[in-house]
Amino acid sequence: MKSYLSYLSILDRIKKDASAELMKRHQLRCETGDWLDSAVLKLQKEGWADNGLGQGVFFSVWIGDQELKKKRFNYNIHALKLRLRKGYSIEAGEFAAAFRKKVAPGLGEWPNLRTDFGPQTLMQGWAPADPASFRGDVLGLMDRFVSIHGVIDKMLEERKRRSFPNKAIYEDCVAAFLVWLFQGVTYEFCFPFRKFARPEKGRFEGACFDAMDVARPQTGNR
Repeated sequence: MKSYLSYLSILDRIKKDASAELMKRHQLRCETGDWLDSAVLKLQKEGWADNGLGQGVFFSVWIGDQELKKKRFNYNIHALKLRLRKGYSIEAGEFAAAFRKKVAPGLGEWPNLRTDFGPQTLMQGWAPADPASFRGDVLGLMDRFVSIHGVIDKMLEERKRRSFPNKAIYEDCVAAFLVWLFQGVTYEFCFPFRKFARPEKGRFEGACFDAMDVARPQTGNR
């Protein structure tokens, strides 16, 4: 029989008691299970990963036979495969360094914490494994994570790839700006835009240019 199953029962009870409030107030999903020969609890928002709790950013607590031999349990915040996330531009090392810097003022409140890991482990620590205090210790770590989870929201939002909702409107805005900028210049220019508009008789009239054209002098009035 696995020696950590009594701890899994405690984690399952925490999930039952706390899941609804975590989702309602913070949109954090709580999951527990027997994974990799350990009793595990994980917290994660849906928007922090593309493929569930095994990827993206998540908080976890775990205890297995190896931890019990040391009379401790572990916790960490992982950031897995962030560079592969669709719609984001994330460099793992930069993300980890930025996160650690933002949460640095409060790190002294986390027990036996280290941050000198690779970029996939943003932070990791441990606490004594005592069946009498395990529930309270885990809930305390969860509260600390909830207090900083907004940092993750903001960092991911800042790293979203931006796109224009309407390409046609964008091109027209660029065209209008170029008309204003180059009005009166007697040269054709090469621009990486499909359409270049110029004023004629009080209105804009689109004129298409070959993207491979080179600038060449013009004579006469436009």
